[in-house]
Amino acid sequence: MQSTQTPIEEPRLPLFKEPNILGYLGGQLISLSGSTLQISVISLMIVAIVGKELAPAIIGDVIAAGYLPGVFLAIFAGIWLDTVNMLKVLKATSVLGAIQGFTLAYLAMGDVHSISILQLKGLSIFLGFVNAIDAVARNGVQSHILVDRRNTQKAATLFTSLYIFAQVIGGGMAAFLISHIGYASTYAINGISYLVLILTLGRIKYIRRKASGPWPKTPNWKESIREGAKHTFCEPGIRICIILTALLCIFGFSYNALLPIIAKGPMFNGGNELYSQFAAWAGIGSLLACGITLIFGKKLRMLVVSGNLILGTNLVLLAKTSDAHAAKIIMFFIGLGCMLSLITTRTAITHIAAETAKHCAARVQGFTITIFFGGMMIGSYAAGHIAKAYGCPVVLMFCGIAVIAIALVTPIMPGADEIK
Repeated sequence: MQSTQTPIEEPRLPLFKEPNILGYLGGQLISLSGSTLQISVISLMIVAIVGKELAPAIIGDVIAAGYLPGVFLAIFAGIWLDTVNMLKVLKATSVLGAIQGFTLAYLAMGDVHSISILQLKGLSIFLGFVNAIDAVARNGVQSHILVDRRNTQKAATLFTSLYIFAQVIGGGMAAFLISHIGYASTYAINGISYLVLILTLGRIKYIRRKASGPWPKTPNWKESIREGAKHTFCEPGIRICIILTALLCIFGFSYNALLPIIAKGPMFNGGNELYSQFAAWAGIGSLLACGITLIFGKKLRMLVVSGNLILGTNLVLLAKTSDAHAAKIIMFFIGLGCMLSLITTRTAITHIAAETAKHCAARVQGFTITIFFGGMMIGSYAAGHIAKAYGCPVVLMFCGIAVIAIALVTPIMPGADEIK
């Protein structure tokens, strides 16, 4: 009679005792704070250059231009990144990001009215090429810096939440820095943040996890795209999360492109300070979303539905209010709802990919980032041009109703049960 032995599970390594986690989180937080700061400053600078009437469409164009390269490049970046050391790639993209930041600082040293919109679009497209690779690498590298793979879901939530902390710091500090040190020095801070990231990445140990067999030096692009698409669109949990992400980017995030006009235009007639206050209140709501997701991480489907309901309702309320104080509270709930939806879908995708597609996780992330960039590009472009023609309240009202409808149909969508 043969005896069976139950394998002994190794003790779990607490997430914050992972040797790489604190360095990675710290470096990414500083870098993302610089990036969100730059985005906020560019939007405010466009308003200063062209005025409030033309600004909505131009801000939408510049933001959309930054996402355009990722729509075409992210899938191929994911295929390539599955065969290389993603940590080294992140160092290279950080160098290019620093160059872009310092270039903006140089252009802004004189009169900002001498900067052309074409120059801003060109630099935005350049950074879009960098981000197409960088965004996939930032997500794909997660499974290669964790010693204990069981920490993947919590780590994914924390990594996604970095953007939230960055939104609080970057968006909230934009007006203060512009008024105290000027546009050029503010852009330089973004360049310096990338240099800090490079230093922190140098202290992180990369853990190469392979599928069976050697990694090909030259990937089979056709087969790699087919396999990545199979894992992305045939896995029900990943597929529904990608659909929800695309819809959220088009209808939910589009308010972000209009925020400078919402604050400084006819709705509230405020200044840069009001814009920063709106961004900060949204960021504080986003921080709460991070905490809720960490506590209720086992109820992702409930969180994504609740997040969309909160977001949609408050977009409608923002469209109807003219009280700046009430708008700040509404922005808090917009940040809460938006990030509840984003964090839960991104966490679910990363976790499912780590479980079902270990050998092509970066390819899955490549498809995911393509959808994300495409949705952001469409949403930003459409919101800017519609707002120019019909006003910001019309855009906010339409997007709010659309997000509420998405929340109501999510539980009955095929694959909804896979969001756990």
